[in-house]
Amino acid sequence: MKLVRSGINSKVIGNPLLRVTYLVVLPLARQLVKAKFSPTSVTHLSNIFFVASLFFFLNNNPIFFSAFLIFSFILDVADGIVARQTNSSSACGSLYDHSSDDLKILLLLFVVGFHYNTPLIWFLTFAASSLTLLVSSNSYSYSFKDNLNGSESSASKDIDNKVNFSISAKTYLKGLISSIFRLDGNFMYYFFFLNPNHKNVTLILLIAILIVVSSNLIYSYIRLYKQAKHIDKELLRWK
Repeated sequence: MKLVRSGINSKVIGNPLLRVTYLVVLPLARQLVKAKFSPTSVTHLSNIFFVASLFFFLNNNPIFFSAFLIFSFILDVADGIVARQTNSSSACGSLYDHSSDDLKILLLLFVVGFHYNTPLIWFLTFAASSLTLLVSSNSYSYSFKDNLNGSESSASKDIDNKVNFSISAKTYLKGLISSIFRLDGNFMYYFFFLNPNHKNVTLILLIAILIVVSSNLIYSYIRLYKQAKHIDKELLRWK
């Protein structure tokens, strides 16, 4: 049973796509730590590569678009690892990272709409970006509250966290299916396959993104309902 010691976030557990991503990103993150990059500077680099990817999308270059977008995503994952390994996590840094992610999705969807400029694609990009922002802000408010309450793993606990990468086939399959519909790090994988030269592929991906975001929105409101029921139950106990 192989254990990996690193600054790995607890969200990786149970998410096969993020497991693979972290195995790729960890060596780079260690080099960034050795080179004394701050988490914020890594986020800056991620944003620069992302803007460059938009340029290649608008210029009908799918290979360079995907390459720069993937490297932007790798750096986006690396900044959190760098923060945990250097014990420099902060609420403001987390907010900047999260806001950058939201802005990236908004800009990318806007560029897709602008590139094709058809009513259907504009509708899909607008719906996807609006729902993504709604779900993302809801999700971040929960995680931010949990961090303040100490219910999430602190940065110091994550620095030397042991993550088991040896899991059963059943657990892996269940986690893979779940991760496809989760709005976390692996959500950006959908965007890697956008192609400025293939409208039909873009339509399929936008519909898939809408399904993922909608399922997360439904789940978030179910979670809110359960919490409301729990609060009402606790209030009745004290009356």
